[in-house]
Amino acid sequence: MPPPEIITEDARFVFRMADPLSEATKIHAFRREAFGRDFEMDHFQWFNLKYPYSHNRVYVAEEKSTGRIASAICMLPFRYRIGREARHISVATGGATHPNFRGLGLFTKISSMLVEQEGRFKIECGIGFPNPEALPLHIKAGWEVPLELTFLEKREFRQADGACEPIERFDERYDGLYEESTEHFDFVNLKDHRVLNWRYKERPDVDYQCFKIGRPNLEGFIVLKRFQDKEIRKVHIVDFLAANEKAAVALIRVAESFSKGSDLLNLWMPPTSPYAEIFFRREFVPSDERSPMILKCRGTAALPRIASPWVVLGDNDVY
Repeated sequence: MPPPEIITEDARFVFRMADPLSEATKIHAFRREAFGRDFEMDHFQWFNLKYPYSHNRVYVAEEKSTGRIASAICMLPFRYRIGREARHISVATGGATHPNFRGLGLFTKISSMLVEQEGRFKIECGIGFPNPEALPLHIKAGWEVPLELTFLEKREFRQADGACEPIERFDERYDGLYEESTEHFDFVNLKDHRVLNWRYKERPDVDYQCFKIGRPNLEGFIVLKRFQDKEIRKVHIVDFLAANEKAAVALIRVAESFSKGSDLLNLWMPPTSPYAEIFFRREFVPSDERSPMILKCRGTAALPRIASPWVVLGDNDVY
């Protein structure tokens, strides 16, 4: 195993980048204990080692005397359009502190150093979608909230007309669809077909249902996920992209038909999204639930101005 890549240290802890390949067992055990639930190793390997463009970068606080991981956050790079330019930014995920080490400020310390450390890999900004407990810790570490995402939801569903087809695998056509259909957005994750397949076709613990519209020319796609939230049977629209309103309506119809027998269909909707009016016309309504998106840029760089974002549940590793 290569020597640990130390970033800084104090009397009790060393802060370093851990290797998700050689230290997989150690990191996996920490996650199970920190979150208090089981994580299958195949899911760990998928997220940390099988992303098509790099391994996940895992930043940890490690207790010197025992070698135990006390706190950790992961950073995985994606290509985003910010303004008119495509840039690489890293998504902060899986942040947690072991119960035995909480209250020591470790999470905030790691969070404060992430983006500067990612600069070594030519990453300009970090993005995250923290839960309510983690948000104050990120804010304390210098992250900001440029926008809040609203959940749009619907509870009564219409039948689809069969205009869409299942997606077996994403191919190169989706690269062009992303480039062309997102030109009017100034903040959007530019997923190519390799990332789409990794995210929705190769994840081992979730069964996503993917549909496309357009023949012979591709006009859009949608990714759906069923799950049980206590007593509520939900369907998430995890990803959605449409080249025109006709395609968008056809994809929403598929989502409604897929949701028959469920209690709720929902999706994230950023403020000022061009898609919002289409969903409103399909009788989706905003819920009271809000999800903050956080950003932090390197050095003293100001956050980018975001006027027309498109952010989906699939941009977060949780969904």
